[in-house]
Amino acid sequence: MSSIHDTLRLIDCCQLVLQPRCGELLLLPPTVLLGHSDVKWKEATTIRFYFTLMASSSHVWSLPFFAATIYSWFTHRVIPTVKFTFYYLFTTERSNDSHRVRLFRFGIPIVMKETPRTVSTEADALRFLNTTCSDLPIPRLLDSFVLGDSTYTIMTKLPGHNLLDRSLPSDQLEVVAKEVLDFLHRLWQIEQPDNCKGQVMRSASGHGLPNPMTLHSNLSNTFPSTLHCYALMNFKDLNHFIADTAPSTLEHLANDPVCWVHTDLRLQNILVLDGRLSGIVDWEDSGWLPRHWQLHMFRNVYMHGITFEWWALWKKERMRFDEAVEAVYELSTGLITYPL
Repeated sequence: MSSIHDTLRLIDCCQLVLQPRCGELLLLPPTVLLGHSDVKWKEATTIRFYFTLMASSSHVWSLPFFAATIYSWFTHRVIPTVKFTFYYLFTTERSNDSHRVRLFRFGIPIVMKETPRTVSTEADALRFLNTTCSDLPIPRLLDSFVLGDSTYTIMTKLPGHNLLDRSLPSDQLEVVAKEVLDFLHRLWQIEQPDNCKGQVMRSASGHGLPNPMTLHSNLSNTFPSTLHCYALMNFKDLNHFIADTAPSTLEHLANDPVCWVHTDLRLQNILVLDGRLSGIVDWEDSGWLPRHWQLHMFRNVYMHGITFEWWALWKKERMRFDEAVEAVYELSTGLITYPL
């Protein structure tokens, strides 16, 4: 690094000239240098960064290095940019959309959705669910790519309309609710892989899920168990949490199975067609969580996307879950002091 004199000149806006101390000139296209996601044009450390990676006692950069650089630039910049341009031109913005979803033109039943992160994405969740439980009425993943700090997911568009935009009569709404309940039972039968058995707040990519303690503004860490998760949510270490919590409560929490949970199962994500459930969408924040957390999605009447009628329906005796998960849910309401 000390042998490199960090001089940078722009020649005709198309070539960067690096001048090592020995007087050699190395000409590189700017796109090669700027291909790395961490490199900014105006940063004075642009050249220094690349020389830190590749500088050695020799000033001659090998052909394999250039080939690898160009390949990386092509696969991580060119291909995603071409894909984005193609999909963008063939899609149109959905009105009043907060999920950054674009619909394909000409009635093609495909959508493109942007997730503003590169891990724990919709593509990760759909890739896992399409493989492990292919008969679930959820979108099918067709393609995905990363561009900048966002992941773009290309998936099938499910038929029907969502329950928030167009509700149903009470009797039909209860039929759909029962179908949602059956859907959840099928979802809960998916076995957690052995390499992450018992872990919670874990996405399909192996990273954390949106953190409820920060109103989902960032991703949480994964936790080795449900008790570890509750300890942090109560601002305690595990030993203090165990000491301060009733043994029966700890037992219920520890014994509740870790399942795949849809953390945003609100009316806008439940699709119906001809009075029957046609699909469930918006899986980007789903992952491995304590099973009873799913009940919090139905029992919070103040949550946007939950109507009073839908909330009251899930309070009825015939719409209750099994006794074990209901018992853990009741205990958890005294431990969770903010919306999940």
